[in-house]
Amino acid sequence: MKKSKLFESFSYTPDRTDFPHFEINGTFQLLADGCRGILYFDENKLSLNCGKIVLEVEGENLSVNYLNENTAEVKGKISSVKLK
Repeated sequence: MKKSKLFESFSYTPDRTDFPHFEINGTFQLLADGCRGILYFDENKLSLNCGKIVLEVEGENLSVNYLNENTAEVKGKISSVKLK
């Protein structure tokens, strides 16, 4: 399969299954597939282990409504999301 220029620019191949997937719904919900656990949590900041990526979420009244071995759902007033 030939890679598109978009995938080349991110050094990502469409075949990879270990790459995390994130969805943000408005400013109140974030879904993270590929999440391996919580590194830090309080009501204003949350860090998720997503393999080679750490996802940092900042906001107000943050809560983890769902967490299993691969998926996390964060709710609250989300003001910023950073990948590290």
